[in-house]
Order: sequence, then C-alpha cells, then structure tokens
Amino acid sequence: MAFNFILNLAGRILLSIHIEVEYPTYVSRCLTLRAQCLSFMQIGPFEN
Repeated sequence: MAFNFILNLAGRILLSIHIEVEYPTYVSRCLTLRAQCLSFMQIGPFEN
C-alpha cells in the first residue's frame, strides 16, 4: 500500500516537472513560429 502511494506520488511529481519544463518551450516555439509566419506574410506581398 505504501509502495503504491510512493510510486503514485513520484509519478505525479515527475509529470508536474515534465509539464513545467516542456510546456514553456512548446509555447515559446509556437510563438516564434507564429512571429516568423506573420513577418513572412507581411513581407511576402510587398516583394511581389
């Protein structure tokens, strides 16, 4: 019983660490991609 509780707690801690580490990098990656797409769309029509 105690082992399952410790295992569950460790899993939750690892999951929260994973979310805290991965999510900001995912968001920043999406934001940089969106900024690149917007700048490309703004530049694109003026070049033609």
